[in-house]
Amino acid sequence: MSFPLPVGHKFSCIALANAGVARELRDTIDVGNGLRILFEPPFEFDATWREWIGSVRVEYLSKANLVILAHQASENAAIVDAENEALKKQCMSLLYALFVSEVFHHDGGLILSGANVE
Repeated sequence: MSFPLPVGHKFSCIALANAGVARELRDTIDVGNGLRILFEPPFEFDATWREWIGSVRVEYLSKANLVILAHQASENAAIVDAENEALKKQCMSLLYALFVSEVFHHDGGLILSGANVE
């Protein structure tokens, strides 16, 4: 099940493919303050996603099994700005904390940032 990003919210996420995580972890972990860990792709990737980021990246994202996602309401959801950068930093901080606590295998990742404006 994909994450239901509310309309008017900005997001940033880091999606890792084939990350070495415990197999029993399946449910979303709410870390608090709009920060979550998912164990599946964060969104459904329709034609808009394919146009925006390309079919190769969408295919890669569809294989993500560890996703760090930060989101928040925004008055300027249609504009990529410092809010997006702050959300990205939240994601990166959590990722670094995971790497400090345990080094695990993954086949690479992607960082996305955007908003649900409709």
